[in-house]
Amino acid sequence: MNFIFCCNEYPPSKNGGVGTVTKIVAEELTQRGHRVIVIGSYDYYYPYLNKDKRPIKTIINNVEIHNLTYNRYKRYFGLRFSRFIQLFLRKIYVEHFIIKGAIRKQEGYIKDLADKNKTDIIEFVDYNIFNKLLKFKIKYASYKQKTTFRIHGSASFIHYFKNGSINNTLLENDINYLSNADFILSTSDFSSQFLKKHLNVKSKIDKIYNPISFNKKLVKPLNLESNRLLYFGKLTKTKGIFTLIKAFNEISLKHSEFELIIIGTGEKIQVENEITPHVKSQVKFLGFVSDEELVDEIDKSYLCILPSYFENFSMAALEVLSRKRTLIYTKRASGPELIDDGENGILVNPEDHEELKNKIEKLIIDKDYNFQLAEKGYKHCMKHFSTDKIVDSLEGYYRSILANS
Repeated sequence: MNFIFCCNEYPPSKNGGVGTVTKIVAEELTQRGHRVIVIGSYDYYYPYLNKDKRPIKTIINNVEIHNLTYNRYKRYFGLRFSRFIQLFLRKIYVEHFIIKGAIRKQEGYIKDLADKNKTDIIEFVDYNIFNKLLKFKIKYASYKQKTTFRIHGSASFIHYFKNGSINNTLLENDINYLSNADFILSTSDFSSQFLKKHLNVKSKIDKIYNPISFNKKLVKPLNLESNRLLYFGKLTKTKGIFTLIKAFNEISLKHSEFELIIIGTGEKIQVENEITPHVKSQVKFLGFVSDEELVDEIDKSYLCILPSYFENFSMAALEVLSRKRTLIYTKRASGPELIDDGENGILVNPEDHEELKNKIEKLIIDKDYNFQLAEKGYKHCMKHFSTDKIVDSLEGYYRSILANS
């Protein structure tokens, strides 16, 4: 089969879970004899791009990657001054038309490439950074080829769970974006429910969970003498970091030998302000780290704590389980789809620091229990979320799309 994947955060560009999943799937499909082209659009000053020196087309691990650039006016200004220009253009609504132009450019590029390469299926992801920047409602292109949308969490999804509501223009554009989908594939039951309730999706929604690669590095046994508790992710309230800090402030009174390692960027100053003075030496901020460094930090940890308020289906959580480390995760959203509480991990209310404190302390005290959870979590991850298993399911899904043509 011939595919085009549209992904605006494909590695080695700076990426989140969407880019990671797309890369895992694309590379596995090429190993199975399929052809995959990835098309993405990136801001002129997007990390990694190195301005105009960035290649328009490259091939990595047999995946053909096409990189488009928008906001090219920034090449006339320095990085710092470009930010002020962008804010000014946003204020006077000019940015809307720049972004609309970038969308049309990408749509035309996809159509041309799909025709030229006899593409069977075009796959989009629901998260579209362009929709966050548009000020007015627009229509999106339709395609001759079959289209499927993989649901990771749209801009409306994020806006709703951060603010309790969705901006009308953002909602309308996300609905319009999805309206041209021939097929929709969610990554969790939770995401399916959101689509039906908030984005007015009436058609059938299939579900296949995200895959995790087990081929990165040899998994190291859990070191029960480790004194490192690990958090990684954006430093913001909805990721549960402030709840974790409150819990650790109390944990450190009884277990001063433990330290909290924090990886990620965001509201660092606000997080630091929540740390009580006696604990500051036990909290280490590492900032942004590479994928390889993150794996090393997970391997060195005693357990990992990701008490997020909402997740569609977290790659970060899968990463922890795949390294054979205990995961303390969220009771909300898709958390119960990934973890059986008390069996292969721990689920907590992300706003209840007392519950989180008690669960962490139980694992600190009961090392055998922590070891058992880590082992069972790893086996659960291997059984249900391995790349082989998930891509087997995806191949069946894609074949069903073509059978319905």
